[in-house]
Amino acid sequence: MSATDLLKWAEVGVTLINVLGVPIASVIRMFKEAGGSDEQCLDLIYKWAALHTSVADRIAFLKTAIAAMG
Repeated sequence: MSATDLLKWAEVGVTLINVLGVPIASVIRMFKEAGGSDEQCLDLIYKWAALHTSVADRIAFLKTAIAAMG
């Protein structure tokens, strides 16, 4: 997946997760089905987690996201 496509997924993921309330596991599944690698998926997860304001929220978000990758 190209860097441009990855940035588009980052943007779409933010909207799906934060605005529309789509579970992160669903967004991860869609990303992988679209050809995203595990490494790219982790990169997206870290980008999305960085948007959360508190450290506790980031940790919870990361735990959920990484568990959804399995």
